[in-house]
Amino acid sequence: MTVKNDKRTIFGWAMYDWANSAYITIFGAVVGAFFTGTIMEVDTYWGLSGESLFAILIGVGSIILLLAMPILGAVADYSDSKRRMLRNFAILGALSTLVIPFVPNGQVPLFLIIVVISQFGFVAANVFYDGFLPDITTDDTIDKVSSKGFALGYLGGGIYLAIALVLLMFSSEEPTTDFLTESLAARIAIFGSGLWWIGFSTITLARLPPDGRGVEKRSMGDYAASDFGEPWRQRSDCVTSPTSFSSLLHSSSTTPASGRSSRCPVRTPRTHSTCRSPTSGSHSSSSN
Repeated sequence: MTVKNDKRTIFGWAMYDWANSAYITIFGAVVGAFFTGTIMEVDTYWGLSGESLFAILIGVGSIILLLAMPILGAVADYSDSKRRMLRNFAILGALSTLVIPFVPNGQVPLFLIIVVISQFGFVAANVFYDGFLPDITTDDTIDKVSSKGFALGYLGGGIYLAIALVLLMFSSEEPTTDFLTESLAARIAIFGSGLWWIGFSTITLARLPPDGRGVEKRSMGDYAASDFGEPWRQRSDCVTSPTSFSSLLHSSSTTPASGRSSRCPVRTPRTHSTCRSPTSGSHSSSSN
């Protein structure tokens, strides 16, 4: 049985925010400009500018995440493999990030596909990461622990962004004997964010409780019904309430600027209160 409010476990959990925030800050600050300024060798591709293509990528990616995240949240609720799922999706996201800098100039479709995979890995891993909160905290500590994760995330992301900006400041638009080119500096910054992500994730994975802690086993039919039925039941319940529906849309996706997702459709992010959320685990209601 997992010991709740264990300092070592909580620190390990919070360190994942530190680990993956390097990726999301670089995604917002560098990846888009790198795509439009380096990968796009012509003014338009498929009749669209680089800015338009990247905006479409974000839109399509958000729709994919909107559809996939509730299903993954159901897996987090009903399966007993959150740690393995967190590990697998973190590795998927980090490895695809490491590949981004090696995409040759002009290979627009390949670049967009790899970026979408990295975003999917990032958000999917966060679903299972957030799902650990009810397992390692109690009702009176869950908000404090969640805030610690946010704090480490912003700190880690800020530190890595500062390092990347220094690298870019000392780069040059044209190749010289003394300076890096802007393109190479951007590639190094993106590659480094993947290393940062996968490297610091090892601290989290070493300290989180293992899988197989006695969750009730379900048949394949029940498992499938849980995965696919719960998200659409929530959407049906929220259709009649514009406030709840818009909150649910927000909770099912993330934006590249913040990379954060709401834990509860009708409350503030990561608030452990009386509602049913796909990512809050089975421990989904508490007394006020």
